[in-house]
This record gives sequence, structure tokens and C-alpha cells, in this order.
Amino acid sequence: MSSSALARLYWKLESWIVPGLRSSQNVYAEVLYSTVTPSTRWLDLGCGHQVFPDWIDQNSIVRRAAMVVGIDPDAGSIKHHKAIRNRVVGLDLPFAAGSFDLITANMVFEHLENPAAVLADLRRVLAPGGKLIFHTVNRRYWKVMVARGIPQSLKTRLVHWMEGRAEADIYPTHYRINTQRDIFESGAAAGFHVHDIQFVNTSSTSRMKLGPFVLVELALIRL
Repeated sequence: MSSSALARLYWKLESWIVPGLRSSQNVYAEVLYSTVTPSTRWLDLGCGHQVFPDWIDQNSIVRRAAMVVGIDPDAGSIKHHKAIRNRVVGLDLPFAAGSFDLITANMVFEHLENPAAVLADLRRVLAPGGKLIFHTVNRRYWKVMVARGIPQSLKTRLVHWMEGRAEADIYPTHYRINTQRDIFESGAAAGFHVHDIQFVNTSSTSRMKLGPFVLVELALIRL
């Protein structure tokens, strides 16, 4: 069966078993669209080559902000960014204190080896009253728990097969700030006040490659 046929089958099963289920990427995008204003100075951490996946418009939100800077250690990825013009290659933040009103990270925090140090530096460059918004995975989700026991080389091949992502875009994961408790404790230690945490069941056509197990997962999400 072709990938497009698999996608159509997945959407049909999903709408039948869990009507209204959406991608967490859409939820993340809505939060950002409700936050960014014409005065926003925005830093996108681990920006890669796009703010959102291809099915979500990113150009209009980037144009809305007063200033947008993207930073990522992967030079090969960041040079192909489709929306952000101001780009920095690296891990450290070469910015003055209070440079940004908003800092975002889309599926980045699960890759941090030392989240405490990163959060401290993010707090430094964030202006008083500014916001840090990040989208990441839940370490206690069953697929994450399974993935943590799989060698990285095998995990890379599995993600490439299931999601069609280039292997160069698949990075090691550490899951050191990926529970509610971790977020509250690490955030407080860095001087952040945690305003809101949303747990989101997410839609994904890549699950079709799990075969019959997709029915079990959709049923669990419904429950």
C-alpha cells in the first residue's frame, strides 16, 4: 500500500475511533500564534530548518514578530531554514541579557544533556516578563519508555522508516526534562515560574507502520 493510501486509512480510522484528535504540532502552533505580537523579540532554540512541519504556515508568524533569531548547532540544517533570516550556528547563546521577549523550542528539550545549564542561559537572555514555550515528549508515554531501551543506531533506522525523516535529522535523546516534576523542579532552579503544562494526545500517520497496533493505540487514546 502506498504512503498516501496509508495516510488516508489512518485518518479514517482516527476519525472513527478518536474523533477530533489533532497533532500536538497544531496545538503548539496555536499557542505561538496567540503569543507572538508585532513587538515580540523571538528566539527559536534548536530551530533546524523550519518552525513547524510543512503542513503548518510558518511565514506569517515569523513576519508578525519584530525580530526573530534562530539558533541551532547543525549548520547543514539551519542554512536551509525556510522562514528565519537571522540564524546562528552553535550551542551557546551569544546574546546580551534580556535580548528576547519570547523563546521557543519545538521538539528540542528531549535532546538536552544538561537542561539546567540551558535553562539558566535562556533565563539570562529572556527579558523580564518574557516567556519560554517548548514542545517536547512525555517520558512516561509508553512508546518513549520502549524507545529508551533501544540502541541509538536501531532507533535512528526505525524513526527514518516510520516518519520518513532523514537520518541526519535524528539526534540522540536524553529525556532529562520530560516529566511534569522535572519541568517544575528544573524551571524553579533556573528562576522560571511554570505557568502552564498541556498534555496532548497526538495524531500521526507514521503510526500506520505499526500495523494492527495502531488500533490498540487509538483505542487507548480514546479511553
